[in-house]
Amino acid sequence: MAISQVTVTGTFVDFSGQAMTGRIIFTPTPTAVNDAGADLVYMSRPVSVLLTTGGRLSVDLAATDDTDGNPVGFTYTVTEEFDNFAGGRTYPISLPAANSPVDLADISPESSASAGTVVWAGMPVGGTTGQFMVKTGVDNYDAGWSTMADQYLQGTGSPNGVVTAVVGSTYVDTAATGGIIRYTKFTGSGNTGWLADPIDSAVVHTAGTETIAGIKTFTDNVYANGSSANRYFIANASDTGAERTAGVQFQRRGVTRWIVAKGSGAESGSNAGSDFGIYRYDDSGAQLGTPLSIIRSTGENRIGETTAGTAHLRLDRSAGNVGIITGTGSPEGVVTAPVGSMYTDTDATNGAIRWIKATGSGNTGWKVEYGDTGWRNLNATSLSNGWAYYVSYFRMRRVNQEVHLGLYLDATSATSDTVGTSIIPTGFRTTFQTIIAAPRGTGRNQTNLVNMEPTILRVVSRIADGNAVYIDTNYPTNDTWPATLPGTAV
Repeated sequence: MAISQVTVTGTFVDFSGQAMTGRIIFTPTPTAVNDAGADLVYMSRPVSVLLTTGGRLSVDLAATDDTDGNPVGFTYTVTEEFDNFAGGRTYPISLPAANSPVDLADISPESSASAGTVVWAGMPVGGTTGQFMVKTGVDNYDAGWSTMADQYLQGTGSPNGVVTAVVGSTYVDTAATGGIIRYTKFTGSGNTGWLADPIDSAVVHTAGTETIAGIKTFTDNVYANGSSANRYFIANASDTGAERTAGVQFQRRGVTRWIVAKGSGAESGSNAGSDFGIYRYDDSGAQLGTPLSIIRSTGENRIGETTAGTAHLRLDRSAGNVGIITGTGSPEGVVTAPVGSMYTDTDATNGAIRWIKATGSGNTGWKVEYGDTGWRNLNATSLSNGWAYYVSYFRMRRVNQEVHLGLYLDATSATSDTVGTSIIPTGFRTTFQTIIAAPRGTGRNQTNLVNMEPTILRVVSRIADGNAVYIDTNYPTNDTWPATLPGTAV
């Protein structure tokens, strides 16, 4: 059914009895009021009523307390606009359906009323003008009011079974018995039904340090905010009889999903115990494992831990645990780690990016796992015994543990098989003697045998004519990665 209507009347005259002219505007405060039962939406368009003969008005407005509407209990803002008079007022009123009809002379405020005064159409039952009254009833207008003396009480000790009061009364225990200061009467009309107010002596709302006992629920964000000092959320495990977990717990509908906390491992000296962990839980709230933990004493990181102490990956440089390390420059002779540890040079010094600890437990034994010097032009390197570079071509490149060599030799004026006694630079040398079959001559239908030692290059079997010797080969090396790159970049 539709929302009930309240008939509002009024007559406006000046002090000589002359009728005022103009209009009175009634503006509902909500944007809209829904009437689901009647399938109607009342929009808050202002209702403007012109003053008729004698300065009178009469208008029907929707009741503010009709439970068929939503929201219920709203107000109207009344604006008085008079012709040739700027003294009109603006004030809110409530229009309960039970008070229809109502005249504005009975409910409009006096000029001395404070800003924000809400005028109800009807005086509280049992009250007198100026008396402070407290609402205890369940209706929305006149009934259910009592005086302040019936509502605000004090004494020492709990009021339960002792103090008789109406529902809604407040009782203050001046002795704060049991740490409780304030009670509220929730049920009954006798001396029972008192419940401790959520604000008690354990919550001291001051600018200083506060202690909150028991479980408290916050329905909004909690901030540690300040500009004069560092701010922390502190979870202190203060039990002296046993170690306790201390941290933050995340739930879904009251069931644990994650805990970020200091663990409950006992502290036994040498920084052992109280390790950090992120713990995960199944749909029923049972712990599944610890996907991340950090050991306080060593700084070891454990990732993918499904059972205590057993992780898929450990990030640490202590004995028996591999490290995943980053830095700049070569780790050889610098970074101490166990075998299997990995090091990344973020500067890619001399082309070496990723290293692996191949031997030892100290700071040596690092091998390049991924590196590339790029092609280096070495044709400025001196040769011996009359050998010369054919078309000035001598290039080398190291990729990981393999060397690529390209060398064209002119044998026209050579007097000995030895090409160079130190032609192969550090970082590119062979581990053992290597024999290379190198083509020679026009059409390359004949070959020379070339002997490569760690530093020396010689032609073992040479056909003495003026043709060039061509060498293109790859070979493994165990040399440490070059500390400097030879020649120039190609």
